[in-house]
Parts: sequence; structure tokens; C-alpha cells
Amino acid sequence: MPPAGLAWSAARPPGDDLERLLAAALRAGATPAPARSAVRLREDRTADRTVDVIEVRTGGTALRYWVDRGGLLRRLELRTGRGVWAQLDLTPGRVPALPGAGGRAAAKPGRR
Repeated sequence: MPPAGLAWSAARPPGDDLERLLAAALRAGATPAPARSAVRLREDRTADRTVDVIEVRTGGTALRYWVDRGGLLRRLELRTGRGVWAQLDLTPGRVPALPGAGGRAAAKPGRR
């Protein structure tokens, strides 16, 4: 549920490349891609980590997932309508507590 006073927007296809990239990041891993649509392109490096770059093509859209050897998604790339790659770099970390979420605040590192 959204916080009080806010509502989720109606489902609609994203309008621009940035919206499409963020939507893809939020969906990443939610449903498996068909086996034949995923291709390992190469080994690369990002954030001082060795990653596998995997391209998934579905419905005319090309997404590249940069996955480190621990299985963490480090980068997501989307082929834009203009034919260039937009990228979103991801850094693993602690998820902060949301103000007004009604739950307990997250503990500070080192405390339990």
C-alpha cells in the first residue's frame, strides 16, 4: 500500500527511456526470462568486480544485466529508442527506513 495521502499511478507503458530503464530495474528478477532469450555476451569489470554481461531480448527490447560472481546485479543497460545504451549502476547496501512508514527504524550498523 502506498503511504497515506498517496496513490499508485495507473498501470501504463513507460513513456520515455528513463522510465523504461527504471521500470526494468524494478522488475529485474521478478519473472525468469525465456531460456533462449538470454545470451552471455562477455566478461567485464565494474566497481572493481568481475561481472558477466548477459543480454535478454524480449518483445523488441534489449536489456543487459551485469551480474557479479556473487549473483548481485551491478548494472542494468537498456537499448534506447535512439539506439544508444542507457545504464543504471547499482550498489548493494543497507535499505534505509522510510519516514512515516509506521515500522521500527532500521538499527544502526553494529547495534542489535
